[in-house]
Amino acid sequence: MKLNLWLIANRLINNYDIECRISAGTERTISGPLSVKSTGTVYVRHEGPDIICLADQGEIIIHDVEEKEGLLLIQSIFNWYDTWLDNIEIALRNADFRKFVHLCAQAFSNPVLVQDSNSLLLGIDCRGLPIRTIPEWKYIYEEGQSSLPYYLAMADALSDPVRRYGEDVYRFNTQANDEEGRTYRTSGLLARFRFLAHDYGRITILEKKRLLNSGDVALLTVLAEKASLLFAAMDRGGDSKVNQRVMNDLLENKEVSREQLDYQHSLIARSAADKTAQLCLFLFRYDTAGEKTALIGLLSTILNQQYPTLYSWTYQEDLLCLVHVPEYSILAEQMVSYFRQLGYADLLRAGVSLPFSDLGNLACYYQQAVYAIGGGRDLNFFYDRADRYLLENVDLKHKIAACEPLCRQIWMEQPDKREFLLTLAAYLSEERSTALAAERLYIHRNTVNYRVRYLKEETGWDYEKPSQRDYLRLSIYYLEQMV
Repeated sequence: MKLNLWLIANRLINNYDIECRISAGTERTISGPLSVKSTGTVYVRHEGPDIICLADQGEIIIHDVEEKEGLLLIQSIFNWYDTWLDNIEIALRNADFRKFVHLCAQAFSNPVLVQDSNSLLLGIDCRGLPIRTIPEWKYIYEEGQSSLPYYLAMADALSDPVRRYGEDVYRFNTQANDEEGRTYRTSGLLARFRFLAHDYGRITILEKKRLLNSGDVALLTVLAEKASLLFAAMDRGGDSKVNQRVMNDLLENKEVSREQLDYQHSLIARSAADKTAQLCLFLFRYDTAGEKTALIGLLSTILNQQYPTLYSWTYQEDLLCLVHVPEYSILAEQMVSYFRQLGYADLLRAGVSLPFSDLGNLACYYQQAVYAIGGGRDLNFFYDRADRYLLENVDLKHKIAACEPLCRQIWMEQPDKREFLLTLAAYLSEERSTALAAERLYIHRNTVNYRVRYLKEETGWDYEKPSQRDYLRLSIYYLEQMV
């Protein structure tokens, strides 16, 4: 998680003697502390008995701290925010709003209120303040909802905020009278949990224990984005279609947030019959435009009605289908066979990428489907041409995505089995000679036999097929380049 200097200062202010000279309006962020100057980081240096944390946004002086301690202290703040954001996500996924507001109150050091879209209370944390000293919250605490005049005064202020930050984060400031007629000031920040024009709730941070600053706004913006997507993903009554704009951004290699990716994936997985199935991309390209509209309509009807676990969207001249089924190859063959029977064989060229589980690499798998179409038949699987693709492509990211799926899965998820794959690569390079592979790796030939046989039994790889051998050897080679 990237921070700005205000976020660092907010973690230091309660336990250390500090001075802050930070630009109030900056939105720029820093990615980590260094003891030497580097772009995009906070520079930590020793000056007399103090530590100075310096960045483009300004500086923080921490009094009476050793240089090494200061560097570790600043790094610990980055680590704290990373862990905090992970715990926020866990709390929201578990709908544990009590833990959620407690975590928020920790970060903001101020009272926190969370409500749903109907203004019903989901959670409250007053940070040790007596509840009756917060008039606008007294009724909320006692009745569990927010229909009291005190809170309405604050709500009126929110409709005309002093300053607006981003799309859904507001600062407010107003005055009201308590039950005894005394005037009190209500101010703070509010963020709305809103996704695709749908309101899922809001979080309010009251400025009661310390003044809120631009660091709090930056943190609340991150929190609102993450919470909005998680609330939307948990909503069973919302839109169940993947976002066309997000998918197009992915296909064009534009940056998409991790939260957006998680949300799109949750939509696809929500209705899937088999939760363990992976995603797969189908690319349908047309040689002629004559009956394209009718064919697209037919494809969409079949996919939406007959395959409820499949989601599709159109992109430029192609119809792309994101599938969440275990036997995607069987599905592709059935679909193309059906179109042949209807007389569309001459119009349709279909390419099927490798299965994948990370939408962030969608552009890589789109390229695989395009490459598969070059096979010339009406239905082509990238797997059959992947070894040539690995040799022709110059982008390592695309090469890694094109590696044999089970081989890539073992390498990524079972580090203790990487030696097995390296042994297999040596075995295949030595024309399947156990003795030569053992000599090359300085291990016993029985170890080679065991590892090679183990992988074959676990994956079903056929070492007798030349194309399979070439594909595995190339995949292991490029996976090894990542280390």
